Amino acid sequence: YEAVRWIGQLGGFLGRKNDGEPGITVIWRGWQRLQDIATTWYLVKERTYG
Repeated sequence: YEAVRWIGQLGGFLGRKNDGEPGITVIWRGWQRLQDIATTWYLVKERTYG
């Protein structure tokens, strides 16, 4: 539950009191952003400690 909301926040979900739960489009955007973050982290780590 919390992971879905966190990924939703990455996709633009604001999580206000009456917003309900994040929709599939927002979750998809958040998932794509999470993948971008993970890829960047991997590339920086490889370059730094490579």
